Amino acid sequence: MKLRKTFILILTLVMLSGLFTSVPVLAKEPVSTASVNESTHYIAPRYAYIIRASLSVIPSSSKTNYSLIVSCISDITSISGTLTLYKQNSSGNYEKKSSKNVRCAGNYMNTDSSFSSYGSGKYLLVFEGNVTGSNISEPITISAENSYR
Repeated sequence: MKLRKTFILILTLVMLSGLFTSVPVLAKEPVSTASVNESTHYIAPRYAYIIRASLSVIPSSSKTNYSLIVSCISDITSISGTLTLYKQNSSGNYEKKSSKNVRCAGNYMNTDSSFSSYGSGKYLLVFEGNVTGSNISEPITISAENSYR
């Protein structure tokens, strides 16, 4: 019983720590995070239509939970893409384990779900997708890593 309470406490702390960590958002093509126009002194954001994007992955012995949030400007009418789960092998390379297509109508996606567990080790989850609207589109790629023993 004491082991179960300790496990629940550790799992709760791991899940809560994931809420306060930031995940870098990466563009498909290499671009600088922000550019400064020297003549007008303004900073240009990385994305034109995406306001916020976050991804987290929490592997365990029973399943691999994830959370994906993509928030866009109001001109965006659809968000879609593929979540791909990788697990690091003994050589240090990532092997593809599973993937899921996700899609939502509108300018906000918030999806929490899970993949199967593939044992202890380091996991990488990648979301590659597009946000689209009337005559506008923008690619997005974000990733998250986590592990358990």
